Amino acid sequence: MSAEISTSGVNRRSLALGAAWAAPVIALSTSAPAFAVSGTTPTVAESPGCKAPGSSCAPIQKGYAFPFQLTNTDTIDIWIYTVTFVSTVPSNVYTDVFSGGQLIQTNSTGTVDTVAVLPLNIPPGGTLYFKYNGFASSSANLAYDANLSFTWGHTATAAGDTDHQPVNFTINIGASPPDCCK
Repeated sequence: MSAEISTSGVNRRSLALGAAWAAPVIALSTSAPAFAVSGTTPTVAESPGCKAPGSSCAPIQKGYAFPFQLTNTDTIDIWIYTVTFVSTVPSNVYTDVFSGGQLIQTNSTGTVDTVAVLPLNIPPGGTLYFKYNGFASSSANLAYDANLSFTWGHTATAAGDTDHQPVNFTINIGASPPDCCK
């Protein structure tokens, strides 16, 4: 049988119990903001790809363009840090045709506005419209799938927000209709 003796009004068991509960509260309070801001992943809506013959679609360069839109479905701002052309299927299209690319920001009708400068902010409920322009030595009629990826977060710099996975998406190019300028 053991007895707790207290001379200061607080016994050792109460003190130990209080300390045990205090540590998780501190741990939760430091972790909670990371989870609280992680938010809802932005949605992607793809459109059919197109080809850009010659340099007639400036600032889109000769090759192909892959239109898509990103929508912030969250209640807080998000930032888009990178958009990357990953690969194509079949893979020989990627290795035999493409030599680089750029991200073009457009308006809701698809009209070319400007080469995008990232990071870009999307407010809650907002949508940004893009075409990824993959450079090529020709703009032949090809049918393939283009795989793209974007990174995002809730701060203006990627270094400030590291708890979001990249979002991958695929755009189908069906024989590349020549209408990138429209």
